[in-house]
Amino acid sequence: MITAWKLCTAVFLIAVLYTTLKSWLPAWAPLIAASCSMFVLVLLFTDGSSLAIFQWFGSLQNYAGIDFISCVYRAVGILLITDLARDFCKDAGLSAAAGCLDFAGRVLVLIAVEPMISMIWKEIQYLTG
Repeated sequence: MITAWKLCTAVFLIAVLYTTLKSWLPAWAPLIAASCSMFVLVLLFTDGSSLAIFQWFGSLQNYAGIDFISCVYRAVGILLITDLARDFCKDAGLSAAAGCLDFAGRVLVLIAVEPMISMIWKEIQYLTG
């Protein structure tokens, strides 16, 4: 619960800083947003409770296999990076580029999870005869 309060406070202060500096120094606004986003990510992952989900994925690895978990990790990484880049493009006023990044992220996730989909398809074919 304390991590949630820290994140809420950090995001509020970042929003105030970004809004204030955007009117004075508009060229620096995307850089400020990027550095503040990195600060929030560091704040999120320095607390041990946030890493519990990765431990849960590690326990799933025993049941599903390494290929399945690596596909999930790749897909989550692609989604996080493209979402962050899309938000930067929207903040900079490049909505067309943000839409292209969103579409590219979806296509890359489909490519990343293709081994998992084919593994599930083979299992379905095996079970149905």
